[in-house]
Amino acid sequence: MVLHFHKKGARIDFPPNNKFGSILKAQNMKRLIPVMILCAGLFACENTATSTDAGEKHGELVATDSTKEAAAEEATENFPDPDAVGTFGAAVTAEGAIASADLLGKLKKTDSIRIKVKGNINSCCQAKGCWMTMPLTADREMTVKFKDYGFFVPKNAAGKAAVVDGWAYREMVSVDELKHFAEDAGEPAEEIAKITKPEERITFMADGVLIEPSAEGAH
Repeated sequence: MVLHFHKKGARIDFPPNNKFGSILKAQNMKRLIPVMILCAGLFACENTATSTDAGEKHGELVATDSTKEAAAEEATENFPDPDAVGTFGAAVTAEGAIASADLLGKLKKTDSIRIKVKGNINSCCQAKGCWMTMPLTADREMTVKFKDYGFFVPKNAAGKAAVVDGWAYREMVSVDELKHFAEDAGEPAEEIAKITKPEERITFMADGVLIEPSAEGAH
């Protein structure tokens, strides 16, 4: 006689043509039925608990995503005055900032750096104020974005001095994103159509921006 236990219950095996085994098998199966029912119930409870945990976890993730979306929507409803100056995002001061013209030198040995940079604003997103550019050299500039899409800058900020605090890094910008920037800047369709290749650019992800009333060096 061999007794087997497994997830779905238990089984007793007897040699073929064993009368005693047949009788005992019938009696034992009656006794095992309650055990089998109990095991099945415990297994079902475990699966239900697992499903409940997974559902709760999914709910937490959905709630988190909804919170982020709600914050972004709230931010888009609070555009600054087009001519405003001052601090946007996290508090920023000019203390310790390097000139934007010196940033490329800092990025020679690394792809990213936490830093504070000051310089003039070349252009600004005319749709929402969700990005701006600052010069690095006479023919090269960096794009400044704002952390978590959490704040915007005034649309008329171009030509004013600014201090940005955050991360500067190199990245390959896709054709689609380049065209998006051009559209936001109000570039004509014929100029946007000329964008056909991705570009390596310097991007600055700012925690905060300080915009001053006039351009750097202006009197």
